[in-house]
Amino acid sequence: MIDQARDRRTRRRASYTRPVVRRRTTYVAAVLVLLLAFSEAIGRYVFGLRGSAGFLNPWTGPLALVPTIAAFVWLFPVKGLWRFAASGSRAFASAARTAALTRSMRPLAALLRERLEWLLVVAGAISIVWAVFTALSPSPQKGLRDLVYLWLMCLLFVVFTTLRDRGLIRTERFVQALVIGFFVVMPLISLLVLKDTYAKHRFSGLLFSPSVFAVVSSMIVQLSLTNIKNRWWRMAAVVLGLALVGLSGTRSPFVAAVVFIAVWLFARFFGLRLHGYVKVIAPVAAAAIAAAIIFFDQQLRVFQFTKWKFGSIPTRLSYYKGLMSDMRGSYYIGGYTPGSAEKRRSVLPHFDLLRFWHDYSVFGMLLWLLLPVCMFYVALRYAAAARVARRLTVAAWAVWLFAMTVLVSVHNIFQTPIGVVVFTIFAALVIPRPATLLDDHSA
Repeated sequence: MIDQARDRRTRRRASYTRPVVRRRTTYVAAVLVLLLAFSEAIGRYVFGLRGSAGFLNPWTGPLALVPTIAAFVWLFPVKGLWRFAASGSRAFASAARTAALTRSMRPLAALLRERLEWLLVVAGAISIVWAVFTALSPSPQKGLRDLVYLWLMCLLFVVFTTLRDRGLIRTERFVQALVIGFFVVMPLISLLVLKDTYAKHRFSGLLFSPSVFAVVSSMIVQLSLTNIKNRWWRMAAVVLGLALVGLSGTRSPFVAAVVFIAVWLFARFFGLRLHGYVKVIAPVAAAAIAAAIIFFDQQLRVFQFTKWKFGSIPTRLSYYKGLMSDMRGSYYIGGYTPGSAEKRRSVLPHFDLLRFWHDYSVFGMLLWLLLPVCMFYVALRYAAAARVARRLTVAAWAVWLFAMTVLVSVHNIFQTPIGVVVFTIFAALVIPRPATLLDDHSA
């Protein structure tokens, strides 16, 4: 009996090959992301919970952190983390000594690029500063929420980057699953089953926030162009994505998607030979037709720039001026504890970076910016391997990633779990491997 059980375990391990792991990991990750996206609709329509958009965010954030921690422990066992704490400290001391002698940050940058666990050190430093302000806050719930989202972003980036580097996830299949979930299943359920999420000419899907849905959809469109090789899939993702972002009535994500598509097409035309032009004719034509259909519907808010005085810019500027005037008394250092920005203005600031400045001080905001900067630095190692115009490619990706960070911050994405998750996936996977602005030819 013991020998038979041992033989069964041996056969099971032999059948558990890398393609099986990669396929299971890909679909499990996609299902978890989609469940997070559907969580608020499930809570509202299945369990009868009611509230405004985002009313389940305090609960879905910690729930999203649980599978992320499980995946992190699977990729980096506890013993490995202890070994990292010991050997990593010696490696950091050696790199710091070399950096001091050479007066260059390259040794420390190389250490961060090779050992993703160092992102935990960055997140830990941010957490210490933010925890102090949270402890001083009369209502620390906002601070605890921001800390949860901070670690969700950090751990999730390490998980997806490691899965990609080890070949344990098929990025093309994963992005295709996101396209089906966000661009097909979600609109069908919203329009055909629920029939109540298209209010005031703004489509919000099952996220109950048109701006969040638009930003998430814009990032998925960009992921589709750089990760999906099949041109018909790319065409479908671009057409559906642009149409849904247009229906949401949110202008800046629509412009971001159009700009990214234009740069991507320029890079393809620049890098392909003559016979390759045929491959982009169909996507270009389909995107143009979709844009024309949307444009002729003058009721859509996304094209009403003149009527709405360039959208909500005047309103947002009034929020920003109010927060800056509040910080004038502290010599623009800020640090009024978490939640104070919303209490003082009685409305969401609509700019997470300014909110971090106001609530956690300018030092807390600058510390937080270190995390996306380090994430982008790790992701840009693919862009550094570009075959055409290496420096220009790296600079273009760096500028674009920073612009996307500001864009999602303006739409309060860092206050929503699904926004944090999709932005982190975007940062980890949007640059192709090997990275060029042309295409992703990896498996």
